[in-house]
Amino acid sequence: MLEADFQKIVVELAHRFGWKVHHSRPAMLPKGGWATHGIDPGFPDLVMAHRERGIIIAELKSEKGRISEEQLAWAIAMNSHPNIRVHFWRPSQLHEIIDKLRKGNN
Repeated sequence: MLEADFQKIVVELAHRFGWKVHHSRPAMLPKGGWATHGIDPGFPDLVMAHRERGIIIAELKSEKGRISEEQLAWAIAMNSHPNIRVHFWRPSQLHEIIDKLRKGNN
């Protein structure tokens, strides 16, 4: 499964369970090519917030996708806070993802 298809599934599930979802969309650069907004690269794919279930931050990967050094650096920085966890999710974890979206961080 492509990462983009996986992301569509996760976003659809999140909305079904009442989460607000943020994803930084890529923009075309003046000299061509695409990049997401932000100063430091590697920011996680999705930030999801739910009134009762908390906040979930997720980096989505295909089954064989690699975690970049920049993505790992963001996760380490965010995970240093006791109430924040960055999740690295793959399509094979769909049952766990559904459970996490259903229950949240409670």
